[in-house]
Amino acid sequence: MLARAGGVDLLTHYSNRLDVLADLREVQRQLERAQSATDVGSHSVRSLPPPPGERKQWVKRPPLTEQFTPDELAQIVRDTKDMTQAVVAEKYGVSVVSVWRLVKKYKRK
Repeated sequence: MLARAGGVDLLTHYSNRLDVLADLREVQRQLERAQSATDVGSHSVRSLPPPPGERKQWVKRPPLTEQFTPDELAQIVRDTKDMTQAVVAEKYGVSVVSVWRLVKKYKRK
């Protein structure tokens, strides 16, 4: 069910969870009170992309085989037996996906 409150649409039924439904209804009431107090007309929320100067530039890093020696790569794979891949990735400054791919590659050999 979708409720319309002064230009703000709220989903009042979420995954059949009554605890969330009660929270959403309270938020709806708070928004209605706030809108009636300010009453500045139409309300809109929209995300705009960042200005070109503030956009993050994507940097292609060299493959792990160029960043690490074969012994270091083997150590990374060994570390995944004692630590999670996320911890290993943080330890070596690489992404979790890179660690996952490395482990997958070494397990085939």
